[in-house]
Amino acid sequence: MLNKITLKSSLKSLLEIPKQVQRRFGENKKYQSIVEFIIKQKYDDDNYSLPTIKELEQITGLKHYQLNKYFIEMYNSIVDDEINFEYNIEKTEIYFLISHNKTYSSFKCNNLSYIPKVGDNFTLPFLRAKFNFDMFYVYDVHHNFIDDLHRIDIILKQGLFNSFWHHRLDEAKFKNEISIMDLINLNEADIREKLGYRRY
Repeated sequence: MLNKITLKSSLKSLLEIPKQVQRRFGENKKYQSIVEFIIKQKYDDDNYSLPTIKELEQITGLKHYQLNKYFIEMYNSIVDDEINFEYNIEKTEIYFLISHNKTYSSFKCNNLSYIPKVGDNFTLPFLRAKFNFDMFYVYDVHHNFIDDLHRIDIILKQGLFNSFWHHRLDEAKFKNEISIMDLINLNEADIREKLGYRRY
């Protein structure tokens, strides 16, 4: 069952993509006051709180029923699969995130011509001093759209990729043999031991 789209839910969603909203609706006078409100907000600010309906009415000069109608119209115009909405990406940022035995490192990578996929192996000699090894594999790749930014997080684990272990780990997660907290708090050797395998 699909969630019902409401004024509040559409407001939150549109606040996440102010540049897309401006590009899509900036020339439409019907939505002008809403667009102006959205692009002035700092929604990623930790202290941000959503305005009340009364505050929205005062800011935009629109009545409650208009706000409800326009916000939902705007949101549907973006997510409706029968409407040709173009999501505009201005830049891509790629980050490598490494963790092993509660030791962490990360670095941003520019001009990468190929996006690594799960299972790719890496040799990163500059990390040897910190981790005591330099061979890693791609454990996961996460893509995130942050308005006009495409952020790609590439999570690396120690060692060489083992397809059996990767599938076994997926099976253990599916069967609840290990929990989310196990994945956060335990290193790979501890998880292997918990699942009945030798640590190394």
